[in-house]
Amino acid sequence: MATPTSTDPAPFPSTPAHEPRPSSSIDDDRQPLLEPDGEDTPDRSAPPFVLSKLSKYCLTLWFLVELSGNVLMVPLISLFEKAICETYYHTHGSLLLDHWSPVDEGSCKIAPIQRELAKLRGWKAFFENIAAILLAIPVGHVADRISHVKVLAFILSGMLAALLWTIFVATHPTLPLRLVWGTSIFYLCGGGYYASEMMVSLMTASSCPEEHRTRTFYYAYTVFISTELIGPPIASWTSRYSLWIPLAIGAALLVLCYPVLAVMPATPKARANLSVPEADPHIQDSNTQKGSQAIFHRFWRIKANNPIFSLFENRKMLLALPIFFVGVFRGVSLRVLLQYTSVRFGWKLSQVRNPQLCLLSSRSIH
Repeated sequence: MATPTSTDPAPFPSTPAHEPRPSSSIDDDRQPLLEPDGEDTPDRSAPPFVLSKLSKYCLTLWFLVELSGNVLMVPLISLFEKAICETYYHTHGSLLLDHWSPVDEGSCKIAPIQRELAKLRGWKAFFENIAAILLAIPVGHVADRISHVKVLAFILSGMLAALLWTIFVATHPTLPLRLVWGTSIFYLCGGGYYASEMMVSLMTASSCPEEHRTRTFYYAYTVFISTELIGPPIASWTSRYSLWIPLAIGAALLVLCYPVLAVMPATPKARANLSVPEADPHIQDSNTQKGSQAIFHRFWRIKANNPIFSLFENRKMLLALPIFFVGVFRGVSLRVLLQYTSVRFGWKLSQVRNPQLCLLSSRSIH
């Protein structure tokens, strides 16, 4: 039998047992089939999210301002109802109530008293909102130029003065209760509750970098929801003992904002001003022009120097405007439902914690 020599061809091709694969093929296997867009790829060099010290101060201000509003909401309605009820029965002579003694709320749920209460609260909110609308833009402009902290302290001073005036008028037996509409005069000191919310939001936006702003506002919204959860129970529990306790708590929460403002660092001012287009040198002065051309160029200069017009030129801002209206309408409807639910079910105002849930329950029963 012939043995194969070295010159005979090998039965199988000789291949190395562990031949290394090219590095290019390894990289090709690890690459995804669909390349993501450059804008969607996360920036690994971005710093991790950490709440800054200034953001924590802003969240504290959110908590104090919002909790004060939620605690004061029901006690102020009870204070107005009590004053109207005393005046009504004292005028009709069927019941004489001591101003400092507890009032049976069951006798105050009749239609004449509730109509006067709704009228009083409606016009009070109207005058206060007029002050807020007139001062919203000037206050924001002054805050960007001077200091957010100082302007917020000024706004809180007006809120405290309006609260003290309301309590004084509602508890004074000889003063007409409609003098509480004068709170709009004190709200001219900054704009009132809505202006304070706007200023705290502006401070929160300035306290964090742009890439962390969305998450920071989610923390702020969590604080806002938390105050709506704990504020009404605090007002309800304390009102059982005395109406003055929740009023004092609401005023104390506003006062506590001042120490926070005193120790917090200053928020950065506006990083960049709105760009104003330069005047075209080829366009002559409007004084030398006539007719519609002069009116057009004059309007363009007003538009270029007014930042309000820039809001309507931004498509995202136009889409966001309805969201603000929905949020404001929610707060207004909640204040209306508080009084309606109390009358509808014959409850004390201190027992009304969630009027929306009560209305849904009543509809399901009927």
